[in-house]
Order: sequence, then C-alpha cells, then structure tokens
Amino acid sequence: MIRRDATDANGQPAWILVSQVEHARLAARIAEAWGNAPFEPLVPRGEVLAGIEHHDDGWAAWERRPTVDPQTGRPLDFTEVPIEVWLPIWQGSIDAAAQQGPLPGCMVAGHFTALLLRFSSRWSEIPAHRQLALSFQARQENAISTWLRQWCVMHGATAAEAQATAARSLAELQWFDLLSLWLCCSQRTESVTFDTPSAKLSLTPQPGGRVLLAPWPLAVSELEISTPGRQVAAKHYASTDELAAADSSDVTLRWTLLPQATN
Repeated sequence: MIRRDATDANGQPAWILVSQVEHARLAARIAEAWGNAPFEPLVPRGEVLAGIEHHDDGWAAWERRPTVDPQTGRPLDFTEVPIEVWLPIWQGSIDAAAQQGPLPGCMVAGHFTALLLRFSSRWSEIPAHRQLALSFQARQENAISTWLRQWCVMHGATAAEAQATAARSLAELQWFDLLSLWLCCSQRTESVTFDTPSAKLSLTPQPGGRVLLAPWPLAVSELEISTPGRQVAAKHYASTDELAAADSSDVTLRWTLLPQATN
C-alpha cells in the first residue's frame, strides 16, 4: 500500500491510501500506450503487459486490513512492512503472475529478487531474517530456470534468446513500476529525468495533474490515466481495527500525460 500525504477539504492533513494492486494496473495502462520512437515497444507485448499488470497482486489480501505502526500510529507504507510479512506477499505476486505464463512469472520473480538484494540491509544482519531471504532467493532462482525452459519450448527459442527476452522484460517491468510509483507516491512539482530501457525521458509536472513528457514515448497523442484511493485523516491510529473503522472517502488520482512542446 502506498501512503500519500494530502490535505482534506478543510485543509487538514490527510493520507491517501493507494493499493499496490491498483498501482500495478496504472503501470500497465501506461505500458499499453508505450512505444513511440526512440522508445521501443514491448516484446512480446501480451506477456510483458501481463507481468506488469499482475506484479503486485499478492498485496490484495493484506491491503484489506493494512497494519498500523504501533509507534507512529500510521498505516504502513509498502516500504515499511517487515520482511516476514513482505516475503509471503511477494510470493503471492509471483504466483499470480506465473498464472499468466512463464515469462510473467520470470519477470515478477526477477523483480522481487532484485528488490530483496536492494533491501539487504534490512535482513542481512539478523540470522532468522537472513535465512528467510536466502530461502526466498533460492526458490525464485529455481523457478526462473524452470519458466525459462518452458518459454523456450512454447516459442521454439534458444536458451540465449529466452535469457535476453527475460532480461529485457524485467527491465520494462522495473521501469513502469518506477514511473507509476513516481506518480502515485506524492504530488510532484519538480521536473525529473529517468533512464528508461530505451532512452532518457524527462517529466515536467504542471498544475491540474498534467505531466509533460519529452521525448514523447507514447503511441497516442495524449493519455489520461487514474487510480483510486481511500483518504483518511492523518492521525495516530491505535490499531488496524481503528484504521478500518475510520471515516474515509473515496478519491481518484488523475493525470494527463502530454508531449512537451519543442521550439
């Protein structure tokens, strides 16, 4: 779950809680329109889109009753969930992606293996956590090997072709995940430039949810996108039950992606 700072209609501090599942759907909506040169289209398109769209499905059950931090009283953001909670969630996401086919399974297993290594400081010094992490890593490495062999059979591909496709598809998942998180996690006001798998991309936020992109990466003239959220007061919640029972309102975050004018 994403916890986004906001203000309510009365100007009071609030949080918008955005589902990881919905964030992944948003990533897939952008990916569907991707591919204007110099940005390369997704290949194989259907399998890569499936991996992007389902890469966070494992969060669904936890997000129905998200945990509250006992110290701060805040609903936990996805970056704050402890390893013994996040690993089963990640496994659920991998399992969901694998139902879409071996390449989506490879993509999502690779994605979470990379995140595990990136966050190694959170588990490497605690023996029990280290054992959990290394067991998870070994499981994913074995699964990826199996799925790559299956993909070779399905597509009549060589092992080298499968490895290259998996690496490229993982990079695409990581990119669209980053882009969707950039939109969802905060109201952006500063321009930023990202390295995508194909080329550099600059994003310039404008009032009213407009974001200017250069070079233009989409195969449409503009793109309107949105994701739902739940807004609650920013206060100390004593428990998950209190958060679940809190007054809330449904909100929709909206953006319009547009090409940046060039002289």
